[in-house]
Amino acid sequence: AMIHVAKALPKDADLVMQVHDSLIVECDDAVAADVASILKREMESVAPELGIKLAVDVTTATNWGDL
Repeated sequence: AMIHVAKALPKDADLVMQVHDSLIVECDDAVAADVASILKREMESVAPELGIKLAVDVTTATNWGDL
């Protein structure tokens, strides 16, 4: 999923960290909703061969402590 997300993110968004099954992305507030949609789409579609839909929750915050 990290590879797919990294390729799909806009230039002004940076994939900065992975923690277990979570990805942390930094971006401006102006593109946060678009980045959240990209994350959800890319992570849910990463393994179509599983035959089930993967559930992905996306949250946004102004600092990591609020996630």
